[in-house]
Amino acid sequence: MIIYQILFATISIIFLFSYYYTIGFFLYPILFCNKKESRIRLNENIFLGLIANILFLYSWNLFFPINGKGFLIFILICLLIGIKSGSLNDIKNIAVRFRPKFFIFIITISIWLGFLSNNSIGPYDLGLYHLQVIKWAESFHVIKGIGNLHHRLGYSCSSWLLTSQFNVFFETKLFLWTHGAIYLLIGFINFLYVPVFSKIQIKKSEKIIRVLYLPILVNLCFSSFPGTSSDLPVFLFTSIISLYYFKFICCKENNSLNMIFVILVLGVSSKLTFGAVIIGLIIPFTFIIIKRMVTLNYLNRGIILLSFSTFILWSCRNVIMTGYLLYPYAGISFPVEWKMDRSKVEREKNQVIAYAREYADLKVFDNKERLSWYLNKIIRVQHRKIEIYYPLIIGIFGLFYSIVFIKKNLYQIIILVLPSLVPIFLWIQIPGSRFFSSSFWWFGIMLLAFPITRMMKNLNYIYFYLLIIILSISVQTFDRLGSPKNFFPMYIRSKIPNIAIQKITNAKGMTYFSPKDGDQCWDSPLPCSPEQKFWIKNIIQNNKNELKRGFKLKKSDK
Repeated sequence: MIIYQILFATISIIFLFSYYYTIGFFLYPILFCNKKESRIRLNENIFLGLIANILFLYSWNLFFPINGKGFLIFILICLLIGIKSGSLNDIKNIAVRFRPKFFIFIITISIWLGFLSNNSIGPYDLGLYHLQVIKWAESFHVIKGIGNLHHRLGYSCSSWLLTSQFNVFFETKLFLWTHGAIYLLIGFINFLYVPVFSKIQIKKSEKIIRVLYLPILVNLCFSSFPGTSSDLPVFLFTSIISLYYFKFICCKENNSLNMIFVILVLGVSSKLTFGAVIIGLIIPFTFIIIKRMVTLNYLNRGIILLSFSTFILWSCRNVIMTGYLLYPYAGISFPVEWKMDRSKVEREKNQVIAYAREYADLKVFDNKERLSWYLNKIIRVQHRKIEIYYPLIIGIFGLFYSIVFIKKNLYQIIILVLPSLVPIFLWIQIPGSRFFSSSFWWFGIMLLAFPITRMMKNLNYIYFYLLIIILSISVQTFDRLGSPKNFFPMYIRSKIPNIAIQKITNAKGMTYFSPKDGDQCWDSPLPCSPEQKFWIKNIIQNNKNELKRGFKLKKSDK
């Protein structure tokens, strides 16, 4: 049974890679004016495939549930694009252009990830609201005011929609376990295959940067996979952006701006905290563009349109589901009848901060405290200490070495780490490593890359790779609290639990389901909410008491 599970999981992972790559392969000549010489670009094609798929799902789900019909229409559109661009005629040559060792690499990593997919599915939030969000997307178009039913249903993550797209074909919900593997596979291609096995000519410092990301990627395979965690794509997108940013700054590849644009939209559509990376990039980008006199000619209009359209539709989803543009930030709202109560939105934001600061009781949480809290609790906050301390230590070492020995490149090094400082500052306010650990690694790796590049003049790369293997093992050996753990756990795929639920009718006549114990709805019938009676007592359904018409507060209770 386990062998079959691993086999099907492996096939699904290879399918995901082929699927997103092929879509991007069809789009690339259209967006880049038939530059056939650049068609076999792994990152570009996969990311274009992802953002095109997300754009379609956002558009489709405005009017229809995500189902097999929508999937087939999207495939048909991609085939027509492939015919128009001439890519369909060239697709038979893909296998010829890739080296055999690349296919061996993809299959090997996919088998390993297929094996890991048999682990217990997580995170806790899967049962709390991820699975319910996916179920709503598979059953209805985007629901107005769904955040009123349960405040967590107001969150939007593109990865959940991508998962729901494939779940419609598999009653076992296989892609709940395996969809996250596409991000890990992209990571291994960039951080292992390209710098170690490929013959692509890249700068020595870029090669070192790529390999330095490998230890934390290995850790993510165990800590954030399998499951529906939105932190996994955020880490991957942040890491890849740092590579394109390095190319833009150090290699002066102005065309990198196009893919930075795409990945920024992919990141923020995965999790709002990714916005810190965008803010961090604004100042250095503006400065460099002015200094170099970089014109907008380097920006591809098709890429800008694709990215901008995706961002607009993501914003529309937020407004439809909650009434707020950047939920759970309550600063920008719209006067729609289904808008969530502002105090509820503020409470959700404070709950996220309080949880990160280890406040179990929101009543004792003070959002205004700063220095006193930091000095007393920063060492004990809930996060994998290894995810913060490792990159901080190597970053400080790299900075010290650069100041003493590499003075001429100091300006460039500062520019490289500047975007990571905004998320690090936010981490001080919200110290959960899962939100901003990727920026800590950006900080540490960029500062360490130049000293290692200098040292590698007299050392063999083999010693460097051995060091990375040791670091990968050591990072994985510790749990989120820094305690040793079993490196080889038993991998037995868990089932989605059937929980006991109760049928409740609130004071306004709305009927919903709620778990009898705990706050996880899992795969319970719609609508399901563990929401406290205080928040849900005044919720009513829109016209005709139909789920698809959404949820709102009674006007007299707003």
